[in-house]
Amino acid sequence: MRMSHLKVGSSADIPLNITETDLSQLTATVVPPSGREEPCLLKRLRNGHVGISFVPKEIGEHIVNIKKNGLHIPNSPITVMISQSEIGDASRVRVSGPGLSEGRTFEPSEFIIDTRDA
Repeated sequence: MRMSHLKVGSSADIPLNITETDLSQLTATVVPPSGREEPCLLKRLRNGHVGISFVPKEIGEHIVNIKKNGLHIPNSPITVMISQSEIGDASRVRVSGPGLSEGRTFEPSEFIIDTRDA
């Protein structure tokens, strides 16, 4: 599964193709390329489907495990690929304003940080 809206530092909601409806019986974890398993949030999405929410921190294949009573449910684990463009590109952040070229102590400086293209 490839999600173009996944960005580092922001929570991503990923719909799941599962038949389980009782979220209280399920647990979910995500394993990034570094291999350190972390919990992720299972939730009901606005469209009524079950999904997970997590914050991607690395580029590469992430494995999402969904379990009931310690055992994988059908269709688990799920692979999610995070690419560089999905994580963001700090070189595309734009900063502007008078506070960048001039500043005085104990006075506010104004500048704008635009991350829309990052």
